[in-house]
Amino acid sequence: MQPGLTLYAFQSCPYCRRVFEALEALDLEIEVKDIHLESENRKELVEATGRGTVPVLRIEEDGVVRWLPQSREIVAYLYTRFGEGKTPPRTMASLDGYIRMGMWGLLLAGAVLGLLADDARRQQMGAAGRAYAETAFDLDAVAERVEAVLRDAEGRR
Repeated sequence: MQPGLTLYAFQSCPYCRRVFEALEALDLEIEVKDIHLESENRKELVEATGRGTVPVLRIEEDGVVRWLPQSREIVAYLYTRFGEGKTPPRTMASLDGYIRMGMWGLLLAGAVLGLLADDARRQQMGAAGRAYAETAFDLDAVAERVEAVLRDAEGRR
């Protein structure tokens, strides 16, 4: 455990995933305070920084505490301090992070289309509406497939 470093985050946050991946790549272990699992952690963060957004890295060196927000800044700090010449990756998050974000985008888009694209509306839209009706899919099946892929990916770790 690296003393003097505490990360305020939560597991499903794509920006936090970037920091988690940097920690893994650098083989670093630091204290992580999940703001969703423990309300006290969020309260600490808001009291110290005035905001509740994550990730935020608390750095204590020589009795001085500073707070570093923004995943890119945190990753740059970690690689500068512990990277031994390594450069941070340019990717935002791992594949499962992208899949999770994509799943929510699909679900949101499907919900919006479902609300807006009733039969009368599709008729007014002409060929595009008919194409939508012919290619419409069951969002539950998509969500189930994405969850299966995520479970499979977690099993490989």
